[in-house]
Amino acid sequence: MRIFLNTCLLSALTVIVSMLSAGCVSIGGTAVKANITDITRGNGRVIITAAAKRNNKYQLQKTDDLLKAEWKNVGLCVTAESNKVFFVDSNVSNREQFYRVVLVP
Repeated sequence: MRIFLNTCLLSALTVIVSMLSAGCVSIGGTAVKANITDITRGNGRVIITAAAKRNNKYQLQKTDDLLKAEWKNVGLCVTAESNKVFFVDSNVSNREQFYRVVLVP
């Protein structure tokens, strides 16, 4: 299984980059940065760490087909208690998976 991160540019162009890259999302036309800082895979799960702002809520999402862009939530949203948030995806497959972290309004 290969794991990719999604990076959104202000022009809405989506670029797929490999591990340890930053991503951003657009909310109300404003780009909101959600930096994925680490991905670890093992024991049938993926652990994702993202930079965060304290008290903001974040949601991990994934898709296996960027052309359809059907992003599915992974678990519940997380409220940041520090400058990092952690997510665990225990439902991984051997297919390519694309991940992003979005700010929940």
